[in-house]
Amino acid sequence: GMWVLSDAVSAILTAAGVKTTAVFDGELSSTIIRKCIPQSTSCREALRLCAQAAMCTCLIDRQNRLHFSRPETSTAADEWTRDVQRSDAQIVVGQLYNVVQLTRRDEYTESAEDEVFTAKNVTANDFERVKEVNNPLANDGAAVAAWILGWVQRRVSYDVSYRGNPALDLLDTVQIDDVYKVNGNAMITEHNFDYDGGLKSNATAIR
Repeated sequence: GMWVLSDAVSAILTAAGVKTTAVFDGELSSTIIRKCIPQSTSCREALRLCAQAAMCTCLIDRQNRLHFSRPETSTAADEWTRDVQRSDAQIVVGQLYNVVQLTRRDEYTESAEDEVFTAKNVTANDFERVKEVNNPLANDGAAVAAWILGWVQRRVSYDVSYRGNPALDLLDTVQIDDVYKVNGNAMITEHNFDYDGGLKSNATAIR
């Protein structure tokens, strides 16, 4: 059957014996997903499948809550100039995909068969490069495939070591100055701090 994201997350946390609070941005709590988490799935993986099926992401916030949101690049909250970088930001270009193929299968249904949903952004004179994804919880398979395609096509990311700004959270947008003078906005996806009398940070951000 179906259930809403908040009910699915509550059931998973109860099964895991975790007593953290889950919070949902906007209308995410009432997003409908399919009620068919595969058997022998870990609670962590179940949460990931739920978030992907609801076209969102989740993280542990400063209040130790499981926070579900739909991230988007916004106005930069900080600028990491080359003056605050310990070394020039390393630019990483990921795999080029122009097709997402989402496979959905409910193992609790008799004679269950794979349903395949495809999202494409293939330019003229190009060939298909396919990213394959499996998620039985996706309710609107076509929409989920298109959402995933939008993210996998964001190929450029930065690895940055800088002085550190504890006010920044994951998914915040920062402007990163680089040797190519692109100085683009990017969303923080990983942020680690070290303190040894002075503060320094290593971060990853996607553009």
